[in-house]
Amino acid sequence: VELVTELLWQHAISHLQKTNNEILLPIDIRSIVGGASIEVIKTRLERKLLNTPVVAFEDSVNRVYRIMPTPAFDRQIGAAVLPMSLATENRSMATQPLNGNELISQDIICQVKAPKVPRPPNAFILYRQHHHPVIKAAHPEYHNNDICELA
Repeated sequence: VELVTELLWQHAISHLQKTNNEILLPIDIRSIVGGASIEVIKTRLERKLLNTPVVAFEDSVNRVYRIMPTPAFDRQIGAAVLPMSLATENRSMATQPLNGNELISQDIICQVKAPKVPRPPNAFILYRQHHHPVIKAAHPEYHNNDICELA
């Protein structure tokens, strides 16, 4: 188990710059090496490399364990990241009170937003891009609003 843990650690640190200081392990790795090995990797990342708090949790959407520096949360957001041992030991969807009324889930789901697709220019934009310089050259006294009314 120590050899597998060491191989996972070596592989993870070789890709650390590419993954933005985040270690991604297959979700079924816990059944192979156990939770203690994941905690060893988490502790190594926290103490030896980053000197900052690190969190490990199961990302069931992407089917990986994420080991990453703790993000700075806004106090207004009711987000909480539990240690991996708590999240994985209590596999049921248990909840706990945060401020009395609010409830947070112990299972953490990360959703990645799809990149925005740029909108193509509409017909008016294309028409204006073509005709605006021509009108401005012919009538330099016209302001932008006047040219828009002509176009």
